[in-house]
Amino acid sequence: MNRQIERRCRACGKGTIRPERKAGREWSFQGLSLVVPADFEVPTCDHCGEAWLDPDRAEALDDLLERQYQERLHARLQDAISIISHHRSQRALEQLLGLSQGYLSHVLSGRKTPSTQLVLTLVLIARDPDVRIPELEEALGLRPPRWMSRRTNPPALTSRAADRPARGKSKS
Repeated sequence: MNRQIERRCRACGKGTIRPERKAGREWSFQGLSLVVPADFEVPTCDHCGEAWLDPDRAEALDDLLERQYQERLHARLQDAISIISHHRSQRALEQLLGLSQGYLSHVLSGRKTPSTQLVLTLVLIARDPDVRIPELEEALGLRPPRWMSRRTNPPALTSRAADRPARGKSKS
């Protein structure tokens, strides 16, 4: 690694930028707060704490965090499918979500990488499968909406003009 020359912080103008290794440092990556490995040096201002990454360090950090991000996504996907599998078969879930047959097996085995959107969808379904799966089926038109089965007659349509008194006349 190139040793960086210490320099004045451009953010606060008071501190000095020095390479710093720190356990427990968190970094936001694609919406998640991930932990930077303790042995990863991040040039940091000793006064304001501002971090300064050159393109090479930024790329190296992105590579580390991308792996961590994928591991976290995979773990969430496994947890979600484990919960949902008590309510629907994996194949039925694939059909419901428009996935090709066997796709979830490939993702679970690590042969394929799931999209963030797929993982988020599965996590939301897993939070309450008895409610979310029927809602999804309704949204896709696979079953009539529940609100339709609760009503015997459609709501009456009223004209807004008929509800208001005419100008200049009072309601009496």
